[in-house]
Amino acid sequence: MSSSQLTADIIYAFRVLRRNRAFAIGASLTIALGIGATTATYAVVYGVLLRPLPVRDEGSLVVAYAVDGIRRDAPISYPRYVAWRDSGAFEDLAAVTSAAFDLEEGVAERVRSAGVTGNFFRVLGANAALGRTLTAADAAGAPTPAVISDALWRRRFAADPAIIGRPVRAGEGHLTIVGVMPPRFDRWRGEAHIWVPLEEVRAPSILASPGYHIATPIGRLHPHGAAAVAGDRLAGVDRELAVGDEMRLTPADGSSVRLVTLRHDVVPARVERLVLFGTLPAIRSSSLAFARRWHERRPSGRHLTGALIAVQIACALVVLVGALLLAKSVWRMKQVPLGFDPARVLVFRVSLPEARYGKAAGTDDPRYLPAQREMLERLSGIGGVEAASIGNAVFLPGNDRRTSVSFDDGRRLLNGNPKDLPLAPGLHFVGPKYFRVHGVRILAGREFSDGDDFTAPRRVIVNETMARVHWPGQNPIGRRVNFGSRRRAVFDEPWAEVIGVVADIRHAGVDVPVKPEVYRASWQYPHSVFDVMLRTSIAPQRVATEIRDVVQAFDSGVPVFAIRPLSDTVDQATAESRYSATLLGLFAGIAAVLCALGVYSVFAYAVARQQRELGIRIALGATSARMEIDVLWRMARVVSAGLAAGVLLAFASSRLLASLLYEVSPRDPAAIVAAVCALEMAALVGAWLPARRAGRVDPIVVLRAE
Repeated sequence: MSSSQLTADIIYAFRVLRRNRAFAIGASLTIALGIGATTATYAVVYGVLLRPLPVRDEGSLVVAYAVDGIRRDAPISYPRYVAWRDSGAFEDLAAVTSAAFDLEEGVAERVRSAGVTGNFFRVLGANAALGRTLTAADAAGAPTPAVISDALWRRRFAADPAIIGRPVRAGEGHLTIVGVMPPRFDRWRGEAHIWVPLEEVRAPSILASPGYHIATPIGRLHPHGAAAVAGDRLAGVDRELAVGDEMRLTPADGSSVRLVTLRHDVVPARVERLVLFGTLPAIRSSSLAFARRWHERRPSGRHLTGALIAVQIACALVVLVGALLLAKSVWRMKQVPLGFDPARVLVFRVSLPEARYGKAAGTDDPRYLPAQREMLERLSGIGGVEAASIGNAVFLPGNDRRTSVSFDDGRRLLNGNPKDLPLAPGLHFVGPKYFRVHGVRILAGREFSDGDDFTAPRRVIVNETMARVHWPGQNPIGRRVNFGSRRRAVFDEPWAEVIGVVADIRHAGVDVPVKPEVYRASWQYPHSVFDVMLRTSIAPQRVATEIRDVVQAFDSGVPVFAIRPLSDTVDQATAESRYSATLLGLFAGIAAVLCALGVYSVFAYAVARQQRELGIRIALGATSARMEIDVLWRMARVVSAGLAAGVLLAFASSRLLASLLYEVSPRDPAAIVAAVCALEMAALVGAWLPARRAGRVDPIVVLRAE
């Protein structure tokens, strides 16, 4: 075809479309929505499921977890890791543990880090973009060799290529930068920015003990090997070690690792289910042209067209029901009482260098406490600050660890025992004014005071559920409790007296039921790393700059990090559900528009093809109203069939969304009825114009054309 012929065809096509503007607009909008939905779906699928990790042959990588009565992703002890590594279950097995370093050059900053075995980068098949990675020979290196992330290299060191070999001050020691990893490597498993030998961040006594669970193994399967086979081999090793934990292997390809990566960007871990729901309207958007071709070529085309429209409506109903369920779930989460007031509370973390603020020579008294008191006094003097305290973060979704406890009446609860776990309390360390800062009600007794330090008798505060469950009908004030280790019935600490009862707080998340909680005084257990909470009379963000200035004036080597309003943390807890509802709502809107366009296009086409039939019926006495009713009746039959099929399909697929919902049944009648009504209205809008056109056919014009 010559260019002149192509130009002529294009001009002719524009003329035809201009004469049939309704068809042109409908077809263009349908194509645009189909392309947009398909593109958006592919972007999500690629970002979550298809985008490769910066490692070699990620399909053969697995992350090994221990499953106990508390967690399904528990780390293991280092001796157990060594036994796994030497078992031959893997081609190679590395281990990683969490760590952090305080970089003190310039503005002090705490950087999330990881301690790794010397074969870590070899197992992953990851190479440095600059310099080299760590090896087994680095384990005993001095000074500490370190590999940094691309993001840290660019942000902290201005992408200086001469960084290799440079010593960097970190806390009381130095790190020697030996390599820089490629972009995105830092976003895999924990978002670490510094990697050092594991031996540099864990003491030899911890590495030698089977009681410290600090290692997460990452292994590469043998060629053509299966995770199940490796898991069986590890179970045999555990039997030899007399370790009773069940084993679970999680493939590092596809969703598992990638979902961990995208969770830090507030992308739902179960987004593949949303993609499944969302792709349906995009797939159905291409059915109209197919339906028309069959309508033209086959006598049964009308029935096939109706069937395709019914299928489209059924798929759209499933998407719309899912969107409404998620929206209702988000609304329910918003109504859950948290037990604290997150408004106008600013939270940040401080790390005191242990060499300067640890125990003084020849004493057992840590110097953290005087430093913490002075820092809080200075922070309280900032304009707009009403109260200040320290302690564990009041709201930390996903952190629902329990502790073993012994009561003064002889009862004991071991959090390593699945039977005791539901009643075992959570453990928190809080300072004076902690509950005042968070707006938590004191129901009985008192809050901690400045006098509740390590020189005073041990004291605790319990929540309302703890008092009701463990001292039903009694006054818990004055009762005594003791706390034990995680896995052994060893209660060798001093007994602690209950001095107060506070209202229940949802520490572990909006969707986590309230459980017994115990609060211990931070002054009695001072630590180098702690959270600071400030209640302000102004917007919390307005005091963030002054906070850094005050801490820098106190000690320029003390890093301040993770500054955030508490309300942001609470909002982030529902971010996954809100993202899911928004994404599915977008697809549902597209589906509804496509349904209306589909109904309009098919029935408009049918009316145009039946002009002669309609003209004859009107000439024989049929009224315009009758013609309109006939078209709407045909539409109603098709739509009813699609809605009925959609309801059945929504019931069948409801379990896919069950894990995303909070206090909402996946078969919620209100959501299904609302979705049915919405699609009925969309179909009615789509059929209204063709019905009116059928009622306005002029029989004289039609018959004259014949």
